Amino acid sequence: MKREYWIRFFVIVILFLSFYHVQAQGVFKKEEGKFVYLSSLGFAKGVNDIRFEGRTVKNNIAVISIHQVLAYQFNPYIILGIGAGYDMYAKTGFIPLYTHLTVNFIKYDWAPFWNLNAGYSFKWYVNQKPEPMTRVIHAAQTGLYGESGLGLKMKMTSKFSLLFSVNYKLQQSHIFYSVVEDDQPDISQLATNRSALALYHFVGFKLGFLF
Repeated sequence: MKREYWIRFFVIVILFLSFYHVQAQGVFKKEEGKFVYLSSLGFAKGVNDIRFEGRTVKNNIAVISIHQVLAYQFNPYIILGIGAGYDMYAKTGFIPLYTHLTVNFIKYDWAPFWNLNAGYSFKWYVNQKPEPMTRVIHAAQTGLYGESGLGLKMKMTSKFSLLFSVNYKLQQSHIFYSVVEDDQPDISQLATNRSALALYHFVGFKLGFLF
């Protein structure tokens, strides 16, 4: 029930902001603020080790991301909104839902910025067969999600900007693995019987389209 509740909550908020966007067109003056949309494509690579029950496996997972943010730009410096996306791993996938913050450091057409996403990731699917070499299933459950980046905003027209950033991503999840019980056959290549909390760290880059 918890997952369905949060999905409904974010859908309601997105619909409300979309309706408010239409209504606000005639209320807010252009110089006071505006709604903006941020679409982005990203790539990241795992950089840490996962340790559990005396074992260590490397996080060498590659992640391709497609995200969309609906936000309000209060002034040339602050953008605040909500976002959703799809993070595709090699053998699993996540749907992050999050709050978004962008801070532009200066008021120029080309300006450095910092952004932050914080929320929760839901599972899209997971491969139930362990990896043949490590005999684990990576990132097998839902968990907290966070991402932060530093980059450069490049204003192309009065209504469109490109954003390029170097990003750090954190995904909380669980790793599934096997422990061979006494007098039991070793089926660790086919199934798992244990799980442990795991934090997956990634470093990568992102290209955004702000309009």
